Amino acid sequence: MNKVIYKYLNNNANLQEKKLLLKWLNESEENRLKFSRIKQMHSFVLLTDDEEVTNPDLSFLKNYIAKRERHNRTFMLVVKYSAAAVIASVIFTLGLKIGGRLEKPLNIIADGIVQMEYSTPYGVKGKIVLPDSSVVWLNSGSKIGFPSKFTGDSRNITFNGEAYFDVKKDSTFPMKISTPHNFNIVVTGTSFNLHSYREDPFFSLYLSKGRVNIQDKKGNVIHMLKEDESVQYNFCAKEIKTKKTIEPSSIVGWKNGWLIFDEEELKSVFRKMERWYGVSFKISNHFNLNNKLTAKFREESVSQVLDLMKKISLIDYSIKDSVVFITIPK
Repeated sequence: MNKVIYKYLNNNANLQEKKLLLKWLNESEENRLKFSRIKQMHSFVLLTDDEEVTNPDLSFLKNYIAKRERHNRTFMLVVKYSAAAVIASVIFTLGLKIGGRLEKPLNIIADGIVQMEYSTPYGVKGKIVLPDSSVVWLNSGSKIGFPSKFTGDSRNITFNGEAYFDVKKDSTFPMKISTPHNFNIVVTGTSFNLHSYREDPFFSLYLSKGRVNIQDKKGNVIHMLKEDESVQYNFCAKEIKTKKTIEPSSIVGWKNGWLIFDEEELKSVFRKMERWYGVSFKISNHFNLNNKLTAKFREESVSQVLDLMKKISLIDYSIKDSVVFITIPK
């Protein structure tokens, strides 16, 4: 049955094999769990270029990822399929949403479409390939959702966080990215950096190449970006600011491991560091969060970054477990 499952997952199964798989799935919960595990492994293989990952055994998968994580922390990617039934493992949380119930595998066989969700926890970054071969680099604390196959009039995606999108060009089949703040990003083929965390008071987008439309939830065009242009919408002031980007590395440097602050207020600095290092900050009363920092780091630890901020008399601090306590400098 493994061969039939792999043929189905690779879209090579014929009608007879699909019927055989459907019958097998309906036989027992154990069979459905096995199908989920194999699909989990199949999805993992699609996320990596490493040819070493060929063994469908989950224990091998966990050992392999543990080995890779020791060498490259950005390799880890938490994968989560929105689901009625969830199978927990050390690395992944996985489920299949099939007509709202796992007991209806016919929808898998009929159209092969599964709603998927990928997320990167704080302190972790990841890279995924969408069904249309577009590539997305996810920054820490980000989440993206999309169908396993794009259908209809557009390539619909939901997104929360920060990511760099390299979208495959198709002028007849636009990609629509829905953000937490009711903005839709509409593109047909372009590269851009999108910052849209639900908890942040602003939304921003930097366009590297191509064209991008920003629309409201009714489909009205708010702004059309040109190459090397940045736009930011402040939700408190309710205003849009656009500018020509002179140094894009300050925006997209995170993709290459750079932690960059460009005249950023400390409240923004601490929020970014929480996501970058997977720590939390506790700020003392009367601390001035409006002070600004301009600095650039690569591979420095959280304590090294905080030491620099202490040396220039911005903060005093202490760390207990994964909590950073910020106090007014003495």
